[in-house]
Amino acid sequence: MRLLRVLAFAALAGLTACAMPLPTESLPETPLAFIHRTSAQGRDRADLLQRRRGEQAKSGKGVMKLNELENMLGRIRGISKDMKPELQGRLALYHPRTQRVELIDAFIPGALPCDWSQDRTRLLVASGQRGVPRLFDYSVPRKEVAQAVAGPPGAVQISGAYAPSGRVAYADVRRTQAGVETMLWMTGGGGAVARQLTKGPRDNAVRWSPDGKVILFEGVLSNGAPVIKALDVLEEHSEPRVIARGREARFSPRGDWVVYSRERGPGWRLWRMRPDGTGKTALGHAVQGLADERHPTISPDGQYVAYMAEANDRQQIRIRAMDGSGDRLLIEDADGTMPVW
Repeated sequence: MRLLRVLAFAALAGLTACAMPLPTESLPETPLAFIHRTSAQGRDRADLLQRRRGEQAKSGKGVMKLNELENMLGRIRGISKDMKPELQGRLALYHPRTQRVELIDAFIPGALPCDWSQDRTRLLVASGQRGVPRLFDYSVPRKEVAQAVAGPPGAVQISGAYAPSGRVAYADVRRTQAGVETMLWMTGGGGAVARQLTKGPRDNAVRWSPDGKVILFEGVLSNGAPVIKALDVLEEHSEPRVIARGREARFSPRGDWVVYSRERGPGWRLWRMRPDGTGKTALGHAVQGLADERHPTISPDGQYVAYMAEANDRQQIRIRAMDGSGDRLLIEDADGTMPVW
């Protein structure tokens, strides 16, 4: 079984969607934040997931399918059942031109990169290192950590994004009569109280438009299917509207395109659309052998999309041209997920 997985991993590293290369010297110099695992840790994680699925199949409980919220909470807390801390992955920066990986020691395993500030000196991070999952502001030049969002003791925040104004939109987890729900809030300016943006029940993965007028986020339909919603933040009584089926939507730097993951056939694939939901089209061709293409993020120059490619429970960071004309492995000799550019 391990041999088959190794062969699949090698095939994953070598496959490309198109023949056109994406030379390293053409990539931006700006660093990419992501969750890093060594290749050995990636293999161990894949083995663990395979064993857990096999045990569940034998017990008659079916194939493991973790609730997305439970999975994210477990990752941020760093205490996923049967998952050693080292297998959770470490927050890191990848420098595309030099191909250097820089681990960020300020955070415990399982910390999640969320967003970069406009000047790219600060990284918004979700981490459970102070007891419960909260959002932290990490200064890259000073290597200092500060709490990004105020809240009462025990408040749980699992994701967020910087607005151009400097405010933060974030997903807040609350226990209601209906169960555990996530709603979006926005920090107030000048000492003002936070403003509630959405009513849940499972709103997450928020992103701002470059002009600060609109947020995109992931919600669910009544049947639990994930959808991408848009909200006009500057309009006080605006209601969220569904613009696509899918998840993990990201604006291009100019705000003229949105890249996202859409479920097609047996897995998730990269797509793009206009911010109003029109012009939906596949972003290039799917790479043969990949189960999923998830967590897309667009380079600051708008030319490339980095994303997490998964096959046989191994996760790697790949890169594709924004026009879909090329695809290749970005980070070699390591597993990785949840890239943020």
